[in-house]
Amino acid sequence: MTTVMRGTTLLFLLIYMAIFAGPCAPRLHAQGTAFHNAPASAAAEKNPYDGQASAIAAGKTSYASHCAACHGVAAEGTGNVPPLAHGALQGVPDGAIFWYITKGGSENGMPSWAALPAEERWQLVTYIKSMSASATTSSRNQSR
Repeated sequence: MTTVMRGTTLLFLLIYMAIFAGPCAPRLHAQGTAFHNAPASAAAEKNPYDGQASAIAAGKTSYASHCAACHGVAAEGTGNVPPLAHGALQGVPDGAIFWYITKGGSENGMPSWAALPAEERWQLVTYIKSMSASATTSSRNQSR
């Protein structure tokens, strides 16, 4: 008898929630897969300097001037500022990173770097993406 009452109570509770709480409850949505809401057209944009040593060197210089104060000299992040050298950013398309560097994000304190020439912004992307490759190579060499 007790089991039947528990089952009935649970059923009524679920029905009540579906009828009354459901329409009023905030809707849960899966997080968007776009990096900081970058449009698909931006994400699809190809990096014209991808993997070029000269672009990596120029990007490193620009990073030291514009990014290191917040993201850290080694791009490990500081406080609530995310790391750039490893983690989720390394899986983000270059075009989406370029878009975000250009637009910035006032909601989280990222300034817009649209005033920098496009070439310099692409060099930053190239340098940031090279950090993951450097870390992988470095860890492989250390494990030998």
